[in-house]
Amino acid sequence: MKHFAYATALSIALVVAANSSRAGEFDGAWSAGGGPETGTERWCGSWQMRLDIAQGRPTGGVVSVMRGNTTLENIVLLPDGSFTATARGGGIGTSQLEMKAYEVKGKLSGDQIVATLTMTSDPRCGTRTGKGTRLKT
Repeated sequence: MKHFAYATALSIALVVAANSSRAGEFDGAWSAGGGPETGTERWCGSWQMRLDIAQGRPTGGVVSVMRGNTTLENIVLLPDGSFTATARGGGIGTSQLEMKAYEVKGKLSGDQIVATLTMTSDPRCGTRTGKGTRLKT
């Protein structure tokens, strides 16, 4: 029984250590962006997003479209590097246009990020995809 308890404690310690080592795998500031799809330039501007992760957990982010920006909310980061977030919109940019609501989805891998931006209230912009990297700090 003593050996069983020791083996169980060791197994739990190894699982915790393995999960802890992966927790910081995506730590850093990530940035991705892109332009509008061909034919949508008039109403769908260039975009950029930033996602900050510390100790394996999202700590914040922002999405910028044209000259306005708004914070990322409801950020979910999965162990495989996939993430989702929403941007409520409502921020006013320098063009004095109100930001719309957006959904952001993506995947982190190594030092690369692929992200998609979807304007939920206006389907004519479609889903725009951009690539980026983990920023050096």
